[in-house]
Amino acid sequence: MKPSFFGTLCAILACFAATVSASDVRPLANSKTTIKNRVKNLKEQIPHNLQYHNGSIMTGSVNIYFIFYGQWEKPSMTLLEDFVNNLSATSWWNINKLFKDKKGVLAAGSLHVVSSITDNYSQGKALNSGKIERIITTALFRKALPIAANGIYIVLSSADVKITGERLPSSNSYMRRPSYMTGRRPNNSPTHTLLQAHSISPLSPTSFRCAYHSFVTYQKLDIKYAFAGDASTQCPDSCQYNPKLSPNGLPGADALANHIGHEITETVTDPEFDAWENPENGDFE
Repeated sequence: MKPSFFGTLCAILACFAATVSASDVRPLANSKTTIKNRVKNLKEQIPHNLQYHNGSIMTGSVNIYFIFYGQWEKPSMTLLEDFVNNLSATSWWNINKLFKDKKGVLAAGSLHVVSSITDNYSQGKALNSGKIERIITTALFRKALPIAANGIYIVLSSADVKITGERLPSSNSYMRRPSYMTGRRPNNSPTHTLLQAHSISPLSPTSFRCAYHSFVTYQKLDIKYAFAGDASTQCPDSCQYNPKLSPNGLPGADALANHIGHEITETVTDPEFDAWENPENGDFE
C-alpha cells in the first residue's frame, strides 16, 4: 500500500494495456463449453464456508470514530459519516447476523458514528502503519477521542497523502505482530487481501493498498482500527471500480465508502485475526 508509488503503478498498468492488441481478443472456440468449464473451475477455487477460529468478534452496538487526516472538504466528510450511520440498516449488513462467537452471540447489529476529528498532517504527508497507529493513539492520549473497547477508529487520508510500504501489512502475505504482542496470536496468522483490483507483490515498489484493518494495543486495550486513503488524484484505477463514474460527484469519497464498508464488516467479524478469517467475510464481496 504505497501511495508514493502511484505513478509507477499507473505506468505499469498503462504499459500492460498497451501490449494487448486486437489480435489478442478472439472468439472462443466452442464458447458455451469453454465458458461452462471456466465457471466450474472458478467455483472450485472459492471456499464454500468461512472458517471460525474461536476468536472474539464485535457484538452489540459498535461506535465509529473518524479521523480525517490531511485536507478534507465538508461534503466528503458528511457523505462518509452518513454512509456509515446508515450502513447497519441495509440488507447487506444483515449478512453479519450469520456470524456468531463461540458463545453463540451474534456479530454487531448496529453502527453509530459517535464523533469525527481532523488531523492537519501531524505525521507528515507520507504515512506507514506505525504513523497511522500513532495518529490514533495520539488522539486517544490527548482525549480528542474516547477510548472505546467496542469502537472502530477509521483513519482516512486525503488525496495528497502518500502511503509508504514500510511496516504495512502485506497483501496476500502474512503479517507478524510486534514483539510486545507475541503470545496472543500465531505469528503466521494470515491477513485479508487488501488489493481487490490488482494483486501486487507484497512490499514491492509498485504496490499500493487501498485499505486495511488491524488493531493496536493502548493502555492494555486492543484498539480496533481501519485505514483507507483517497486515491482519486494519484492512481484511481487501483482503488475505484469506475474512476469515471461518481454517484455523488465526489470520486474520492465514493470510492472510500466502498472500502470503509469492506473494512468495517471484516473488523466486526475478525477484529484480531483469530475469528472468522482465512478468508474474511469482506473478501467475498
